[in-house]
Amino acid sequence: MLLPSVEYGTGPFQRCKMQWRDTEPPVGSGQRSVALSYYLALMTGTCLDLIEGAGPTIVEGPFARNAEFIAMLKAVTHRPVFTSEAVTGTSIGAALLFDHHEKLPNASSAENPHVGEDLLNYVDRWRTLVQISR
Repeated sequence: MLLPSVEYGTGPFQRCKMQWRDTEPPVGSGQRSVALSYYLALMTGTCLDLIEGAGPTIVEGPFARNAEFIAMLKAVTHRPVFTSEAVTGTSIGAALLFDHHEKLPNASSAENPHVGEDLLNYVDRWRTLVQISR
């Protein structure tokens, strides 16, 4: 488990220094990849909470193909998460902000796994540890 903040002095946890909980996984390992994906989803969920985001979340670009990120984002937000096959996430996102009545091309929730107790427990543990480290 990776705790914030990877970039010290920025984001919602500005006074926290990054730390690995338990043992740091080896660089290039699957464990590290999953931990980083979870961290990024938890940070995304935190930012969505701060801006009082509501409704479904649409993930575009490379993160749309990251099953661990999608599963954790769904767990942390308790909302549907849709993915887009489009690879130009930033430009499509900007276009949707301009004209929010347009539909996202090829949006799908097919890759949304069921959120199990393990992921919900991970969210609770991460939030508790982040509060302790503040």
